[in-house]
Amino acid sequence: APFPHQFAAGYLGQVGPDKGVSYLLQAWARLNYKDAILHLAGPGTESLSHFIQRNLTNGNFNLIGFVESASTLYNLSSIYIQPSVVESFGIEVLEAMAHGRPVIVSDGAGACDMVTEGVDGFIVPKRNPNAIAERIDYLRQNPQRVIEMGKKAREKAEQYSWEKIKARYIELWKRP
Repeated sequence: APFPHQFAAGYLGQVGPDKGVSYLLQAWARLNYKDAILHLAGPGTESLSHFIQRNLTNGNFNLIGFVESASTLYNLSSIYIQPSVVESFGIEVLEAMAHGRPVIVSDGAGACDMVTEGVDGFIVPKRNPNAIAERIDYLRQNPQRVIEMGKKAREKAEQYSWEKIKARYIELWKRP
């Protein structure tokens, strides 16, 4: 799908503490873009307004809540961010890449294994709003890189057949 006209970042998932969403919210508020938006989708995201009002004074946030189709979120976004502190594989990262979106993932996300630093996305230290903000800002300042990295992300995602993913999940389940 084409990129949105206005720069936008997206997150899809739960809002539990292990998902690191608060670090993403802090990063976005720090950037304080007037002409860009952070879309947050997934069960519970609609309840983040209280946290945002209480803790953050800047930034445009769109709290979507549950979405019928994940594609809705990826298509609204220029880039995708998974700031997890601890997480197993995290299929959303792969889905975002399949939609041709560069990704920013924390080193706490299981899916960080799939990301080639600076090629199809960026890996940042977990619990680090500054690092997230830095990478978002880099991508916002370099729209051509967003397109190139998005193309590489799609190529990478195509290498992951569902058979390979299933095998990876089984391997993870077998670990002690």
